[in-house]
Amino acid sequence: MPPKFSKLALQQGTSSAPLDRRLTLAPGDAACISTFPSSLDEVGFVPADPFQRFMTESMIQLNNRLGPLERTVAGLEDQLASAAGSHASLSHRLGVIEQGIALNQANLTKLKEHANDQERRARRFNLRFLGIPEAPNENPLAVMETLLAKHGVDVRLSIAHRCGKFLQVIPGAEPPKPRPMIIKVALLRDRDAIIGVSKQLREDDGISVLDDLTRSDYVKKKAEWPLVKALLTQTTAEGGRGEGQTTLKASFKNGKWFVNGVSFNNPSKSD
Repeated sequence: MPPKFSKLALQQGTSSAPLDRRLTLAPGDAACISTFPSSLDEVGFVPADPFQRFMTESMIQLNNRLGPLERTVAGLEDQLASAAGSHASLSHRLGVIEQGIALNQANLTKLKEHANDQERRARRFNLRFLGIPEAPNENPLAVMETLLAKHGVDVRLSIAHRCGKFLQVIPGAEPPKPRPMIIKVALLRDRDAIIGVSKQLREDDGISVLDDLTRSDYVKKKAEWPLVKALLTQTTAEGGRGEGQTTLKASFKNGKWFVNGVSFNNPSKSD
């Protein structure tokens, strides 16, 4: 930062040597430099030489401008330091918030998995039937009891109902597919007995018996089925067997695919 002078004296020369005149410090000013004069009045006299007068006025004007600039720079430096401190504080707070979000997301994932597991357990006693003919004002429980009795299954059903909204038959149009039927048995052994005749139901009546999956399990089963199917197809090709013939059997249970009793690992989630 340039020095500031308190007292200033100008060497007064003759008009014959104006270029030799210089702006110099008065005796003793070197030890007490403090404030540069703010006007010619503070200099104590008006230089006779025009060039000296011009230079003196120019230096005074520059110094008068320099002071506010120095104060502005100092203020900006303080603001910059304050902004840097605020940025550091905000960065820390942001890091804490991000950690909290990550923790909440992990907890939410665990809660979803727990809720899905509880729903899966509640649906263990359920079975879903596809392809059962539907009639207006039917009694789903009586329909299921009659169907199962036809195949020699005598079980106690707790609930039976159709899924979805009933669709009216439009004259001249193709009749809508019957809505799925969901039943709930009282005992797991009754469920196993129904599954035991599922092949007979499919072959004789065109009715499929499926597990009543949760929404999450259904999405996962549908998404991973192409990979499981590709594995079965590849094994068939390597074994030299006919189309549709394979030694592997796939099943979906408790939210996982199993191939010949071994859990199927999704290659896309190996990372």
